[in-house]
This record gives sequence, structure tokens and C-alpha cells, in this order.
Amino acid sequence: MLKALATAATVVLAAQAPAAVTANGNLDPGEFLAVPVDAIRDSAGDSRLDRLMPERGFRAAAEAAPSGGLRLRWPAVPGKRYRVAYKNSLTDAAWLTDLPGSLVTAPASGGGNELEFLDATPGLAQRFYRIEVQP
Repeated sequence: MLKALATAATVVLAAQAPAAVTANGNLDPGEFLAVPVDAIRDSAGDSRLDRLMPERGFRAAAEAAPSGGLRLRWPAVPGKRYRVAYKNSLTDAAWLTDLPGSLVTAPASGGGNELEFLDATPGLAQRFYRIEVQP
């Protein structure tokens, strides 16, 4: 957002947001945070992002990884942290979060808008996963 003061002969920059970071006083392209509009859409207008709601757009995909194990992929909101939890049986009492790399943070900018996690645990007959958004 720019705020300019104008007279008949000149236009003077009175303020800009965000404030310039560089010494040259200009707002340069590298000083912007790019957030895909898709990632912050709230189509129902209920303050819940579509990317976090299964009924509106959150769909996780699972596929066999070439190196073995299972790869999970899901749409992400920039800057949000996610934790992959699992159970070996749905009758297990608690979801476990002890897999290496199970806490994943989406890049604030520049990265894609999808995250992935690889469960390289060998010899699994079955496993159930859930992806939790962290505060």
C-alpha cells in the first residue's frame, strides 16, 4: 500500500507499507512476501482456510516411495506447521508423533504450496495417518 501526497506539480511519497528494508529507501521486489491466493482462500467466509478443511480442499495423497516406504503429500498454507501422526491400528489408544521428520513447516514464500512426508519404516503391513495443523 502506498500513500502519496499530490500537488499540481509534484507527487511525493508520504508513506509506504511495509517500510523499506534497504538503505536505498525503495521497496524492492525481494522485500515482498509472496503468498499464493489459493493458500489463503476462505470460500465459506467462516474464518477457516479451505486448505485446512477436508470438505473444501484439504486432500492428502499417499503413494509408494521409490526408495521404499510411503510418501504423504498435502496442500499447505504458507508458514503453517504440520505434524504427521500415525497409528498401526485404529484401536490403538493414542496417535504417535515419533517418526523422524514428522514436524514439517511450509515455507513462508518461494516454495510450493504442497508439503510431503516420507515414512521409511520397513515392512509395514498397515498404518493409519493423520496430519495435524500446529498452533
